[in-house]
Amino acid sequence: MLNRFTEGFTSIPGNHADTFHVHLKTRAFESLNKLGEADLILIAFPIYFHSMPGQVKAFMEAIPNCSNSGQTMVFLIQCGFPDTAQCLPMQRYVEKWATRKGYRVHGTIVKGFGPSLEAMPARTNTKWLHQIFSLGQDAGACRPFPERILHELSAPATFSPVLLLFMRLLAKLGIFDLYSKRRLRKNKVSVRNSYARPLLDEQEDTGNATVKGKGAEASPR
Repeated sequence: MLNRFTEGFTSIPGNHADTFHVHLKTRAFESLNKLGEADLILIAFPIYFHSMPGQVKAFMEAIPNCSNSGQTMVFLIQCGFPDTAQCLPMQRYVEKWATRKGYRVHGTIVKGFGPSLEAMPARTNTKWLHQIFSLGQDAGACRPFPERILHELSAPATFSPVLLLFMRLLAKLGIFDLYSKRRLRKNKVSVRNSYARPLLDEQEDTGNATVKGKGAEASPR
């Protein structure tokens, strides 16, 4: 998702983007030093248990107040569950936080069922990845995100009674566990101790970070 957003952003002539993984402390501090130079700051993170990861929280608390009245901040929040109403409190929080810091806010991308990007065939993701690309173009042209696209990306916010019954049936069959269990096996982690060991394989050398798994990123312009 971040790659597609950045591709859209940099497709506007004159734009360039740097990406920083904020769980890598040296890179996080480097990004803090560059925030003042950015016209646009994108902060992206996954939702875990209705909250942002601790590394993201620590990073955001270190971000200074806006020093440039033209600076804009946008957010990308993704979650594993498909009903995105559970993300709305976090969306309200980050937008209010950015406004109080003095940044202009052009919108928040909320996308449920994030693991489908990896677990599902590529053709099933074509439409919404193109929508994220177009949002990157809007950000690159200093335009607020269109509400129609944000609404389509965040659907469904809640389940209808029929869909809820169907989802409960899939849950009982263990369909939703297939992806997480495959990731656990890949990282040699049992379900019993899965909360004690993060599902992350990271490597950092000469300032370049390669991250496999779910992480959090900030992309200033």
